[in-house]
Amino acid sequence: MKSSNIGGQAVIEGIMMKNGGGNIVTIGSVQARGGVPGRCIYSMSKAAMSAMVKNMAYEFGQHGIRVNNVLAGAIHSNRWEGIS
Repeated sequence: MKSSNIGGQAVIEGIMMKNGGGNIVTIGSVQARGGVPGRCIYSMSKAAMSAMVKNMAYEFGQHGIRVNNVLAGAIHSNRWEGIS
């Protein structure tokens, strides 16, 4: 979280604000929306990332800067049946 926040702020303030906009995309997880037993810390960190991205989008959207978080998750396929 700390590195994403510091890095994002540095790029936004150092480059994107001067160039009139830009895009930041982070990779999250669907576990940000609901936990899985034994994965508390992971889910919590992904939820924090989602909150940070949402706040950065609100704060910098007016400057032409888009901030998005891709919530990756499992894809239901034939191999899904083997996962317990």
